[in-house]
Amino acid sequence: MKAKIRKSRLKTLSDVRRFLARVLNDFDNDLIEEGKARGIAYMCSILKDLII
Repeated sequence: MKAKIRKSRLKTLSDVRRFLARVLNDFDNDLIEEGKARGIAYMCSILKDLII
């Protein structure tokens, strides 16, 4: 089963947190692969540092 792709605007730390939580849930439910989840988490970490 594939995860639904929704466009997300990640402008605030709250947006990034909510998006990362969704990615984690999708990973836990085997909707996305580990490598993709890891890459998204890394990009979210960089984005968090840019927002602060």
